[in-house]
Amino acid sequence: LEDRAYFEEYRSRSLLDGKEIEVIRNDSLLPAKALYIDDELRLVVQYTNGTIEHLYTGDVSIKKR
Repeated sequence: LEDRAYFEEYRSRSLLDGKEIEVIRNDSLLPAKALYIDDELRLVVQYTNGTIEHLYTGDVSIKKR
């Protein structure tokens, strides 16, 4: 999509920013923190070991406290 006018609206509706989550990968749950949605509309997460990853697709679960 060439027209990026919807980016800010998409970002403003994110329920994940700043939340503790689990990234579901294969049969594993990887604890992480959702940081923000980047300019490519990927979810940027930081794992507990400090590694940052940009997720294009996949599943995440919001951790219950």
